[in-house]
Amino acid sequence: MKRLSLGLVAATMFVTPALAQDLSVVGSWSSLPLHKEYEAPFWGKTLPEASGGKIKVNLTTHNQMNLGVGDVFRLLGEGVYDVGMTVGDYAVADAPELEGLDVPLLALTADDARAMVNAAKPMVSDIFNKRFNSHVLAIAPYPPQVVFCNAEIKGLDDLAGKK
Repeated sequence: MKRLSLGLVAATMFVTPALAQDLSVVGSWSSLPLHKEYEAPFWGKTLPEASGGKIKVNLTTHNQMNLGVGDVFRLLGEGVYDVGMTVGDYAVADAPELEGLDVPLLALTADDARAMVNAAKPMVSDIFNKRFNSHVLAIAPYPPQVVFCNAEIKGLDDLAGKK
């Protein structure tokens, strides 16, 4: 994540002359470590300090704004705010080709995840630019997702009657 933060600082600093003094930023879920440990410190402290105070950030999260998860990228593309962050899967309704990005248990190490992100970034950047009039600054892969059940499931028939 340190590399992600440094990359975002560098990318933002190169476009600073084109940016407004104030950035409106919508982050992911306010309760997640991703927001608390990375998004909030980066946008709230690292970037303003790196810009010498020239960039001021108004940071909120999509759940604090009561946005539907699929609305984050749509509203970003419409210019409602300057930067938006959330799970890429939430854009699948508008860009079904992004569904292939979430392949559970394929990248089990940080190096594997980084390699997958690097391989997919040009495609993802193109899709977000065309569909949401936006530019991908960074991609942060999530760890493998695991689904739990209170009963053993050996096949589809075992799901009958489950909620």
